[in-house]
Amino acid sequence: MEDHLRDDDEIKSGLLWRREGGLSVKWRERWFVLFGRTVYWFKSSKEAAGKNKKKAKGFFPLPGATFRQQNLNPPCADAPFKDNCFQIISTNNTDILSICTPDEEDLHDWVEVLRAAAEGRRDLSRETVQIQEELRKTGHDIPPVDLDFEEFEIGAGASGVVRKGLWLKSTEVAVKALKNVPEFTDIQEMTNFYKEIETLSKLRHVNIVQMYGFCKKDNFACLVTEYVRGGNLANCLEDKDAYHLDLALQIELSLNICRGMVYLHNQNVIHRDLKPANILIENWDEGKVKVCDFGISRVVARRKNADADSNNNAANETHGSPQYAAPELSKESHDSKVDVFSFAIILWEIALRTSPWPEIKFGSQFAERYTKGERPPIPPLCPFRNLILKFGHKIQRTDLLLYKYTTNSTT
Repeated sequence: MEDHLRDDDEIKSGLLWRREGGLSVKWRERWFVLFGRTVYWFKSSKEAAGKNKKKAKGFFPLPGATFRQQNLNPPCADAPFKDNCFQIISTNNTDILSICTPDEEDLHDWVEVLRAAAEGRRDLSRETVQIQEELRKTGHDIPPVDLDFEEFEIGAGASGVVRKGLWLKSTEVAVKALKNVPEFTDIQEMTNFYKEIETLSKLRHVNIVQMYGFCKKDNFACLVTEYVRGGNLANCLEDKDAYHLDLALQIELSLNICRGMVYLHNQNVIHRDLKPANILIENWDEGKVKVCDFGISRVVARRKNADADSNNNAANETHGSPQYAAPELSKESHDSKVDVFSFAIILWEIALRTSPWPEIKFGSQFAERYTKGERPPIPPLCPFRNLILKFGHKIQRTDLLLYKYTTNSTT
């Protein structure tokens, strides 16, 4: 694959300490600049201005190089900041570049960027590096060494698998390893992804799961979120013996889902995959729930659409879960009303504790019925009947239709 980086593309620059000399070894402060996939060092930032590589004191080609972090062993033992020292080793093991920095975060940033250049990763540019470093400052970009997760899955869906994890050896978290985005191959895709994660990480509400940030671990893009112990609404609705559900609790559950979704919509976030499996239970008896996976379908859709565009299949791309997906969700021109549709189906399931059209085995059959305007029948005594129907407009045959609306609806 042809490298998209040019030799004069400046990716990152900054002040580091470098081990120099033969018989008389000294550590000297140098201005480092990563151009393309080669790192150069200069006497000062002034010398580096104008991208004049002829003024460089030296350079080190990175492709194929390996990295080693050392604190106590030579040659880092004599470093001025030996706790923040690392080495870059050339492919033939003949050249070693020893570097240190007074700041631990700065060390991490440099190692990550130089390693990406050595590995030939395509998600490397000055813009993406700046976004990553900004996220690290806010704690949203989580270093892989800070995150451990268990092997067995606690959940799975169209966007990825979820495992229980431990962040900084102390905080329980849920780690979702996203499918379809094991590595970014497009700079704009990478930039959009980080911006999405940064936005989602800033959201705070009692009825939504907090997203702590993003981590790239074991070649997978992982989203790290709050861990909620009580399982999900889908499992609770199915287990009628273990989970009693009277009218008061139905109302409280529904209100808390609604509160979380109103907050998300007020923050211009559309869920696009709202369903009982994405509603986590904090306290069943009190009806306390948290909406999760909001915005994730959009993050994954970016990669899916990129792949689909390359195969001229973008028009066939669908999102969400068919049983809860509004008919227009697969179209680009949809808005938050797609979540209203999903919420109505959830209300139906909370009230009746069953799935609509249990005879349906394939998701495409749900989509076909919804597109035709069919909706699950609502029994006359359903406590949410009027509320569900209020979501629609000019509905006919209300005993057969859940609710009817289009993206042009004024509701």
